[in-house]
Amino acid sequence: MLQYLIILLSDRSASFCHYSPGSSPKGEGSGTPIALDTLRRGIRFAMRENLMIQFVYPEEELPREILDEIETIDHSKIKAHPNPPEGREREADADVLVLNGWEALASDCKSEAAGFDVPLVLRTAKAELFERYGAPPAVVDRHASEFFPERFPHGQFYPRTLGIDAFPIEEVIARGETTYRNMLSQGEEGSEIDEKLFQRAEGEHEQLVEMIKSLLLDERKTFSVNIPNQGAVRGLPEDAVLELPGAACAIGFCPLCVNGFSDELRGIIARRLAPVNPTVTAALTGNRKMWAEAMLLDGAVTDPKVADALVEDFLNEYRDCLPQYQ
Repeated sequence: MLQYLIILLSDRSASFCHYSPGSSPKGEGSGTPIALDTLRRGIRFAMRENLMIQFVYPEEELPREILDEIETIDHSKIKAHPNPPEGREREADADVLVLNGWEALASDCKSEAAGFDVPLVLRTAKAELFERYGAPPAVVDRHASEFFPERFPHGQFYPRTLGIDAFPIEEVIARGETTYRNMLSQGEEGSEIDEKLFQRAEGEHEQLVEMIKSLLLDERKTFSVNIPNQGAVRGLPEDAVLELPGAACAIGFCPLCVNGFSDELRGIIARRLAPVNPTVTAALTGNRKMWAEAMLLDGAVTDPKVADALVEDFLNEYRDCLPQYQ
C-alpha cells in the first residue's frame, strides 16, 4: 500500500534513494525541470490516493510556475546540501538534506556556517565504503560518531556535539526517568492509561507478528535481531549481543553464521564491546575503579581524573539506589 509519492522536480534533482542525478544537455550548471502538466497530474494523483508528497529539488533554481504549483499541497522538501555550506539560503526551508559522501559530512562538521536542524541523508558510493571497510555500514546517523570516533572527534555530530546540543545527556536521562515514572503510575490499579500508548509509534512494527508466528510454528524465517553471537561471527565473544540475521525457530532465535567478516570490521565491533563486561562487573561488585576504567575503555572519556569524578558525582546523586557502592 502506497503511503507517499516522491516527485523529482528536475533531471538533476538531488541524488536520493537509488539513482544518480542525470546529465543535462544544456550544460553542467542546468537541468530540465519537470513539465508543469506532469507535476499537476502527480499532485492530483497524490490527493486522490491520500499520499504524502516528497519533492526532490535540484541545485539550480526552478521556474516560478513550478514553485507556485508545489505550494498548492502539503509536502516535504528534499534538497541537496549546499556546498560550500555558506551558500545555503535556498536550502533553509528544506525538510531533508542530502549530503554527498563522507567527505562532505566530515568537512561540514568543521564548518561554523553549517547548522541545519533537519534530518540528513548521507549518500555514499559503494566504492568509497568498500575501499574503507569492505562493507557498507547499516546505519549512517548519530551512531556513526560512536563507532567511528576518529572521524567525529570529541563527539562532533554535524556540526553539533553529541551529548551537548545533539541529544543532550540531561534531556535523554530526564526523558528516560519520565517514561519509567509514567509506566509505574499507569501500571497501578485504577490509574488512567495514556491514550498515546495506543497510537502508532515511529519504526518497524509489522514484523513483530511475523516473528511470533515463526517462533510458534517453527517456520524458521530469518529476521534481523539482537541476539548472543554464539559463534556466528568468529573472533568475537560468544556471549556478545550483536545485531545478526537469526532464524525464528521453536527453540527461539538461532543466529546464522556471518562469513567474510574482515579483521578491520571485527576490530571496530570489538572496540565497542570492550567496556561491556567491565561495566557489568563494576555494577555487580561495587568496584569504583572498574567503573571508571569501563568509561575509559568506551573512549567517550579520555582523562582518568574526569572518569573518577563522574563516578563520584553519580554516586552522590544516586547512592541510595546503589547499596553495593556503600
